[in-house]
Amino acid sequence: MPSLPHTIKRTGNRTSRATIRDGSIVIGLARNLSSREEARHIDVLLRRMAKAFLKEQTRTPIDPFTGILQGDTQVTVYLITGQSMRFTTEVGVRARTKAIPNGWHITKAPHTDKRTFHSMLWRLLAKSASASIRSLVRGINEETIRADIRSVTLKFMRSRWGSCGRKGQIALSTPLLLTSPDILRYVILHELCHMPHPNHSAKFWRTVEKYMPDYKEKMKELRKFKLHG
Repeated sequence: MPSLPHTIKRTGNRTSRATIRDGSIVIGLARNLSSREEARHIDVLLRRMAKAFLKEQTRTPIDPFTGILQGDTQVTVYLITGQSMRFTTEVGVRARTKAIPNGWHITKAPHTDKRTFHSMLWRLLAKSASASIRSLVRGINEETIRADIRSVTLKFMRSRWGSCGRKGQIALSTPLLLTSPDILRYVILHELCHMPHPNHSAKFWRTVEKYMPDYKEKMKELRKFKLHG
């Protein structure tokens, strides 16, 4: 097995788990393991994650903020909703944000780390696009499921493209706004279909197919992308 980039974290969990984050395998070791058990868990999890990790490397990352994180002072993000958001930055004494026409001006404090700054950029993008996404979700819902939607939230999620809560809370990952209209519609429909079918049963997939007969093609297209941030 080739050497894979990975980091080790010791947790208080009962079981050891592994995920892929920021181009590396993150292994969370269970509590109370001996040195020998830790080594065995690491080896097993790396072998288990190898195929998924290599597949992940072929996917296209979605991150419109790479340039601005590397020192650029301006970037314009074009969304599939038709909106364009301009982000400009400067370094100041303290962090603050100011809305500008079709975008944001961000004053970044000198001590702000890259991860915090990156999260801020995603939050501001979500804030700008939330109204149009809520309208889109409710429109698709009226055309299809007609479920009782309590809320629609747009936010960056590291491990999923969308989610549906038991009480009708729909959440969508902000990077979807940089895929394609068909992919966005598929994910929205997927989450809406979880309202009557809170699982991935045969009935659930039949409902998805009823409203999007070519949904399998959209799933394949979605798998070409990976969440990044």
